[in-house]
Amino acid sequence: MTNAKRQKHLVNEYKGYTVPNNHTDIDVIEKFPENHDEWFFNNFIKLRKPAKIKSQCPINIDEFKFDKLKEKLQYQDKLQIEKKFNNGFGSGLQRELKTFDEILSIFENGDDSYYLTTQYNQEEPEEEEDQEGEEEDEEGEEEDDEEEEEEEDDEDDEDEDEEEEEEEGTAFSDTSSIGSIDMNNLRDDFDDCDDSLIDEKHQLSYADIQSRVKELLQPPLTNLYKDENFPLVPQFLSSLIPQQINLWMGNGKNTGGSIEDMDFDNLSLDEIGKRIPGNGTSSGLHHDHADNLYILIQGTKRFTLYSPNDTLKLFTVGEIYKIFQNGLIDYEISEFSKNWKHIRDDGAMLINIAEWKIANSDFSTWTEDQILEIIEKDKAQCLSKPTKGDPPSFSKIPPLLLHLDELKDSSHIEKLTNFANEYFPGFLDLNKLQVWLKPGEQLYLPTGWFHEVSSFAQDELNPTHIAINYWFIPPTEFFFHTPYKDTYWQEDFDANKASIEHLKKGIVQL
Repeated sequence: MTNAKRQKHLVNEYKGYTVPNNHTDIDVIEKFPENHDEWFFNNFIKLRKPAKIKSQCPINIDEFKFDKLKEKLQYQDKLQIEKKFNNGFGSGLQRELKTFDEILSIFENGDDSYYLTTQYNQEEPEEEEDQEGEEEDEEGEEEDDEEEEEEEDDEDDEDEDEEEEEEEGTAFSDTSSIGSIDMNNLRDDFDDCDDSLIDEKHQLSYADIQSRVKELLQPPLTNLYKDENFPLVPQFLSSLIPQQINLWMGNGKNTGGSIEDMDFDNLSLDEIGKRIPGNGTSSGLHHDHADNLYILIQGTKRFTLYSPNDTLKLFTVGEIYKIFQNGLIDYEISEFSKNWKHIRDDGAMLINIAEWKIANSDFSTWTEDQILEIIEKDKAQCLSKPTKGDPPSFSKIPPLLLHLDELKDSSHIEKLTNFANEYFPGFLDLNKLQVWLKPGEQLYLPTGWFHEVSSFAQDELNPTHIAINYWFIPPTEFFFHTPYKDTYWQEDFDANKASIEHLKKGIVQL
């Protein structure tokens, strides 16, 4: 069944920029004019148009080079590190906990099987198992044999559930963010909390403050809250509200086999994998749910971009429900994304907006009955088990099919073209942008733009590549001074800024 038939209810309201032809080059900003923030808003953000930026880098990239990271970040806690899958980034299936020092040693020793990306709130697996074991031992002393057998059965069921959740994972690409909406790691701003409030105005407890700073300045960047020279919002993006800032580290070395090793007479998705021409690695084709400023620190990157308007021919894992006018993409709740939660055009989940409106007694846009209906649907959905596999925002199209023009063997090109036309009809007819970045250069990418990121080492002796991602709430109103429809996200950012101030004053410790 084709995407067109399966997604017959798709609503496409996208009004932004599209790529006119395959000979189009991305706009390159060599130097900003005066009033550059408003100029950039009107010429790129408002138009939903990507841009390559070669000036006014908001950070000193030399401070974030590999040999300076340990001293710069001073991060001591453990981090989640991912293993490559099928010669690419983005599976999120294998996570390990290591200190930042251990991670730096891994890269320094040339181990190219790992990468560091978005950090999600979760306890260390080893610690959880130890705690559960101690509790079970204590309870077991007071229970008879029959109860022990029942407990063992329950534990088996729990283990199966945990295995399913671990298998599902979350796809962490080169540009992954909390803006990609991991539905398994949501912070409910309205949960009851035993902690007493430290900040009455913003309703912040001690734990809230710690959590907010770590979510905004993702580990290992968290200690940058102390750095007055590290901006939460780059000046030329001053109209946007930041959602998250994160560090990405990986190895650009290709160890997954060459294209020549493929069995071209028996092509399949598994056979093609995430191979790409040249000695590099691929993120896979996907989109995010936030506007992104990508700053390359080390390495070489190639972005291949497709407009949100082409979504239906990009064969996403999830079934498309709606493409908003700003490019943000919402998905059907289906067998492909059972735990997806519907969002509005600024990326806020409807359930969170419903609770926010109740807290503010705001029934101006939704009636009380509509709000209660959203909450009841969310409660019912919470009973569903997570869906295994990549999140809905990933494309099923192998990265190699994006780069057929780089292949030299005409028979290989013909067989891959036939494969693409059979399984992904219409894809090869789409127009795309291709952008190369070197250290110090930046890419502004509006929400919903599909992108495949190919990573290449700068040289054989230094294969590590590093980037910093700024993520922003997608604007909905397209007016420089009022880009958002209400104060939901501004209130959230105000709480984040207040949390940072509490840390700076020493009222709260991380």
